Amino acid sequence: MDRTNAVDLVKGARAGSHYCLFYQSPDDLTGLLSEYFKSGIEKGDFCIWITSDGGVEEKARAALQNTLPSSLAQQAGTQIEFIPYSDWYLRGGAFQPDQVIKSWMERMNLALNLGYRGLRVTGDLSWMDCTDWPTLMAYESDINRIIGGLNFMAVCSYPLPALNASRMMDVINRHQAALSKNDEQWHTFNTPAADVAAVDGTIHAAIAGKQALGAKASEYPVLLPENCDGCGLCVDVCSSGSLYLNNGRIALKPVGECDWCAVCEAVCLSNAIFCPFEITAEL
Repeated sequence: MDRTNAVDLVKGARAGSHYCLFYQSPDDLTGLLSEYFKSGIEKGDFCIWITSDGGVEEKARAALQNTLPSSLAQQAGTQIEFIPYSDWYLRGGAFQPDQVIKSWMERMNLALNLGYRGLRVTGDLSWMDCTDWPTLMAYESDINRIIGGLNFMAVCSYPLPALNASRMMDVINRHQAALSKNDEQWHTFNTPAADVAAVDGTIHAAIAGKQALGAKASEYPVLLPENCDGCGLCVDVCSSGSLYLNNGRIALKPVGECDWCAVCEAVCLSNAIFCPFEITAEL
């Protein structure tokens, strides 16, 4: 997959697609998603945009209006629905995954009965601390399984500042592709292989074992800047804040202790990072 072609990815979303989007600001979010929904309106999908708080719905409406040609502006009024996340995910005051999935399927059937090609949705997950993390991740796994084969397209949006490296990997592992913005450019990433979750668990077990033996977190990854494509995802997941981009290439300035999480290496698809921490299941 072309890692810089995020707009084409969301515009060309196919039946059963389930992507995750990491955003820093509402403007980044609404800019990309307006292209996603413009494409849906053009193709005859019914669209649902579940928004977060803080005036995001107004930004979303304005971004879509600015993206649509005048010939589609009036049509969009009946083809897209904006819903606050509290009215969709937290109806009744709590997250009930089965009820949310049931609501998605009801909207899917309604869209088909009304003559639409399918259902194109996005849901903002900024409310994620209102439920426990395993429940939310189980819901994401269920969505990934249930919409496969249906003319149902979904983009799940997560605020990047609210995620640590481990949670970010959890999210990526439950979606077919991930999108993130760096240096004013959107990038897309293939999801890791199926065994990444097991590797991630081994990594965390290794960290605990090293620390139990009294080891100090002082080692840092080996960087190969000549391989770096400047996507910046490793910078986003670095918990110590030691990784940064220098002229579009990965660089290291040790400002905090590395905890050997090795997530930077796991998310790098260009082989620009190597973690020589001897992380094995036996540790």
